[in-house]
Amino acid sequence: MTSGHFEAENRYPIVHLLSAQLAQVCNLSPHLAVKILPILFSILFTGCGYLLATVVLPGQSQAILASVCATILFFGYYHVATYPQGLSIMMLPLVFYLYFERNTEPTLSFRILFVLLLLFFPFFHPATAVVLIACLMGVEVAKVAWRLKKTASGSKAYPLTIEPTLIAWITFFTWISAFGFFGAAIQTTLQWLRGEIEHLPRVAEIQSMFASQGLSPLDQTMLALRLYGDNLVLLVLSVVTLVTVARGFLSRQEVIKNLFILSIPFMVSGPVWMFVFVTTLQITLGRLLGSNAMMWATPVLAAFSLYEMLVKTRVHVVTVAAILLCVSVIAMLGVYHSPFVLQVSWQVTRMDVAGTNWFTAHHDPETPFATLGVPPAYALSRVKIPEHFNYQEQSILGTSFDRDTYLLLAERFQVAALHPALSSAMINDPRLARPGFAHEDFDRLEHDPSIDRLYTNGEFDIYLTRTSRNQTDA
Repeated sequence: MTSGHFEAENRYPIVHLLSAQLAQVCNLSPHLAVKILPILFSILFTGCGYLLATVVLPGQSQAILASVCATILFFGYYHVATYPQGLSIMMLPLVFYLYFERNTEPTLSFRILFVLLLLFFPFFHPATAVVLIACLMGVEVAKVAWRLKKTASGSKAYPLTIEPTLIAWITFFTWISAFGFFGAAIQTTLQWLRGEIEHLPRVAEIQSMFASQGLSPLDQTMLALRLYGDNLVLLVLSVVTLVTVARGFLSRQEVIKNLFILSIPFMVSGPVWMFVFVTTLQITLGRLLGSNAMMWATPVLAAFSLYEMLVKTRVHVVTVAAILLCVSVIAMLGVYHSPFVLQVSWQVTRMDVAGTNWFTAHHDPETPFATLGVPPAYALSRVKIPEHFNYQEQSILGTSFDRDTYLLLAERFQVAALHPALSSAMINDPRLARPGFAHEDFDRLEHDPSIDRLYTNGEFDIYLTRTSRNQTDA
């Protein structure tokens, strides 16, 4: 907003442009605009999920049930944090609603909206753009399969159209080829296909994550259910729908035509999302799981299964409501990091901003610093503080360093380190919090003669550890 242009390495300017416009048009502060934007996208996802259901599902009751499923917060913190990766996935239902409307109601307005969205979509996020291109190709494959069915049964089939795929691909390639990581991703993929890379990429990262949690297999399973149980339930219901759709396709039921066509891009989304994760090295494991690209279609598919349970079985409506309620509660509890999911809050507070701004303005650049509980984006430290501040080996902290060192301590670190559940196991970035500290350690830090407190605002403390006092005070 201050420069009037995007940075050269900005790979997803659409979300940033929307944030800037929201702040300017509504006269909001940039911080408030960034908070509101994911809420607007979540509401849009619910509305577009309903619209998609109206053109895919056979009945209006099923579409209403799909809108209820779309209110579940199964994208986790992407519903409250402005991440282009998550927000772009929430746009996929709108893309496919326009796609189906373009086929059923071939008016100029739907065609224009659909083409504009295809042109703009690569600028939301490149990873999701790859998923969209693969999904558009999958739709054409589904239409070919249905056309073969039409030949045998005489039912109406949609015409094959490769133009949407070409529009999305040409826009994406023109945009993404300007960035260096695109060539690196292509090179990594070719090396893997030629056998030059012996091990699958990212496998070591996944193994180290499980090894570093300090949890038993049972505890890891329970944690996974807390984090992704809502996704699992909707995916299982979607798989049940796929079985029903496959039977309907084989028995040539015209009523499930659109649902069959939607099923193919749904099945394509998962493998392509995993392929992007493995090859580009641009998506972390947490973001891969937290923004599961397959979830964009699950409200529609799951609603079909739930409706079939109500109509064709003796499952009571209260049972279906209880399932949706439990799934919604699990999803809500996983939106924010908390002890429920063994994660420390990574929300940046005003006190974090005030403390890091003060440190930036007043610290000596030649003096190293260490951080505890400070978001890495604000202060990236290369100095590690030992467990218990090394008080089990030394009487003062100053003896742990060979030169004067700043210590930035945020309240979240102390709260997490002393929490009964988190003190034994955490799965977050250790720079935000880690076990190995006790109440008495923080008490001794307050009275350590080798430390000067330079700044405090109640949630953020800045100390200077002086090695010059070691010999006299130790």
